[in-house]
Amino acid sequence: MKNKHLYNVVISGLPAGVHTYPFELGDAFFAGFENSEVQHGQLQAEVSVEKQCDFLQLGVHITGSVTTPCDRCLDDLQLPVQFHATPVVKFTDSETAESLPGDDDILWATAGDHELDIAPYLYDSIILSLPLRRIHPDGQCNREMTERLKQMNSE
Repeated sequence: MKNKHLYNVVISGLPAGVHTYPFELGDAFFAGFENSEVQHGQLQAEVSVEKQCDFLQLGVHITGSVTTPCDRCLDDLQLPVQFHATPVVKFTDSETAESLPGDDDILWATAGDHELDIAPYLYDSIILSLPLRRIHPDGQCNREMTERLKQMNSE
């Protein structure tokens, strides 16, 4: 991903307390992901980091909207995005944190990492917050495409 460093949060040397990182997630953010389902986006993300004894507690809030193709007519469809999660960053002595098993609530970092790239987490969170079936409300799909689909179904 280009401009990968733009979506990093500092994790080494954090003093006690909560540290907040705001991010603007627009078209350039989504262009950095190959074959992205999102064509355009206008989102704000706020990531808070709270240092605990042996882990970091994150608070991730994402709001805004994205544009994806309608599953029915392929025209642009704007969808709202509201996402909130509190993942934990755990540290490991392993050289590659990516190879460790994880889930939606656990991110891994190596003991020597100074920053954590949260772009993949933000992207996945946005994509997974979208509905599975992305279609316009009834009557708002492209009429020409709708007629063509009806014609093809009748044949």
